[in-house]
Amino acid sequence: MCANVSFKDTGFAVKPSPINTTPSGTAFTKVNSGNELVLKGVDVSCDISANIDDSIVPSQTDSSGYLQGPEINQISVAADSFSLSGIIDRRVSADMTQLGYLRLLVKSKGLKMFYYSSTTDGFRDITDTWGETTTAYSTQGGFTAGTTPVLFVRVTKLSIRQTPDSKLLRYTLNMVESTS
Repeated sequence: MCANVSFKDTGFAVKPSPINTTPSGTAFTKVNSGNELVLKGVDVSCDISANIDDSIVPSQTDSSGYLQGPEINQISVAADSFSLSGIIDRRVSADMTQLGYLRLLVKSKGLKMFYYSSTTDGFRDITDTWGETTTAYSTQGGFTAGTTPVLFVRVTKLSIRQTPDSKLLRYTLNMVESTS
């Protein structure tokens, strides 16, 4: 289990780059008004694949006319993806409000900053290890701009499981790392 992870909706379509440190694109509606959305006690998993297309290219022959094996193409076929699994207590109004924000993370168009909330627990996590630091969003409070590593992601799917005999909702949030 992770301690806490957070999201911030930047509202911008394109992330900053080393050359252009200012985010660009249209400022869209921001989830939670651009304020930090903290998800507590979630499981985080990631899927990373090589940038290789291993599908067979049919009718490839060598100079002697013999059929060759699969040709490996060095192209990207899958972005790094992340999945968060958590629980919402249906009896707690703040949790149910958060459920609405989770839905909007999928529906809103802006890039999301995904990062580890706790800086004092002594643990490092995926976002701390693979994230990048940027001061481009320093006007959005809740994290230390230029110090807190963030992953820029696009949230692609929210799955919710509600059973009649439980007071808990189980959710899974899927996202892909964005390079733009």
